[in-house]
Amino acid sequence: MKNLIMTVLAVAPIALFAQEEFTLDGKIGGTSTNAKIFIQYRDNGQGIVDSVNVKDGAFKYQGSVSEPVQAVLVLSNNGATMSALRESEERPPVNAVFLSKGVIQFKGSDFTTAVSSGNGINEDFSKYKAESAAINKEFEALDTKFQAATPEQQQDELFIASLRKQAEGIYEKQNTINEDFVTNNPESYVSLSILNEVVSPENITSFARPAYDKLAAGLKSTTLGKNLGEKIASMGKLAVGAIAPDFTLPDTSGNDIALSSLRGKYVLLDFWASWCAPCRHENPNVVAAFNKFKDKNFTVLGVSLDKPDDKAKWIEAIASDQLEQWAHVSDLQYWNSPVVELYSIRGIPQNYLIDPEGKIVGSNLRGAELEEKLGEILNKN
Repeated sequence: MKNLIMTVLAVAPIALFAQEEFTLDGKIGGTSTNAKIFIQYRDNGQGIVDSVNVKDGAFKYQGSVSEPVQAVLVLSNNGATMSALRESEERPPVNAVFLSKGVIQFKGSDFTTAVSSGNGINEDFSKYKAESAAINKEFEALDTKFQAATPEQQQDELFIASLRKQAEGIYEKQNTINEDFVTNNPESYVSLSILNEVVSPENITSFARPAYDKLAAGLKSTTLGKNLGEKIASMGKLAVGAIAPDFTLPDTSGNDIALSSLRGKYVLLDFWASWCAPCRHENPNVVAAFNKFKDKNFTVLGVSLDKPDDKAKWIEAIASDQLEQWAHVSDLQYWNSPVVELYSIRGIPQNYLIDPEGKIVGSNLRGAELEEKLGEILNKN
């Protein structure tokens, strides 16, 4: 019998013994008698949505995860379903905790300001959220300003540009908070989670890779840590100074165009799609930049992530947004296009500025920042 037990243990999945059992013990104010809380997170690559009823402001949720994971908590104060909440024009109250080993306390006078405690990860997370609280209020104020604007203002380029400039300033403050927290807390799982969220080709050399190298070995050995290491290695190929990965895709007429065929010019590699509202809003800025610098050895290559069977919409958008002045390519494979993985595209619009030798000299350049970067480089020539 002993040998049989040892044999079973030997072949059992290791994850079976690595589960982190947790209890989320909540007490919040301002809830109704029908309130429930939806809990959303991912574990072992699987998306999980669960719920728990709230009674007299108290709730308890128990479970296990393979390793610490951030969960989003959504309050349905009237007991509405998740589908109903998604369709509602009003945003439901949202908060977050880390599901991890132990008893997690989630308490507050109201749901959105409730804080988590009870284990090291959630203590760290509450500290980070406290440091970011002022930034969140600035974003909320900016959103309120946009919502209060007239329809005419919301379509006004100068008004939108002003809001975007303010948003960029707020993002810079948040980036400083993120970088300081990660740098000062190299043994915290929260730092690993933050770094995974903010890593990008723009900060690989200046922040992400050095910060990752300084993380505790135990953090880098987790699934998230290993995935982040791979992500950093992949994005490192897209850092400033790296040679832009080559690819070939068909243009609107079905003729293949290789990125490398544009060597000898500065090229803005612009990822967008006809269905992407932020992309369409950014297109006038790309047109303005092209018209200003087209005689200075500069061009654009548009790469669309349009959906299969949407070629007509793609071509129509090119014409409507007056983008015909430069080449456009797409395999119409949506997010399944190989270029998505090749260029680590996680959202659009996204772009890379490439020099005549094929080296990346900038990325994610939008609005005034795009013209400033092009002016800085091309006016020297």
